[in-house]
Amino acid sequence: MDRTAFFAALRRRASGVFGTSLSQSQVDGINGILDAFATHGDGRDKTLAYALATAYHETGARMVPVREGFAKDDVSARRIVAKREYGQPAGKYGHVFYGRGQVQLTWSSSLAKFPNSISPPFTPQ
Repeated sequence: MDRTAFFAALRRRASGVFGTSLSQSQVDGINGILDAFATHGDGRDKTLAYALATAYHETGARMVPVREGFAKDDVSARRIVAKREYGQPAGKYGHVFYGRGQVQLTWSSSLAKFPNSISPPFTPQ
């Protein structure tokens, strides 16, 4: 993939995605997805498009890992989930599981299936 052309296309007003500019953190996040796809993806354009679209939606176009509700810390993210009444305390520490990352994995069962999806230290933007 010609990344220069790809990013130029994203910055075109007609793309309707990011407007006419991207922040450095957005570029870094997109590059991370492209790098991961190059080494671990199935090579299908549709799969890459799905990964990019999911990250776009789940991160509020930030393209970098975030916590649920764009919370600044774990306590705030748990509070957001508790207010929405869909999270129940669980696990060893009795915490409410909340979405995090570029795909907003939630619940202990999902995190157990994909333990490397959120590699410490978690540094959301």
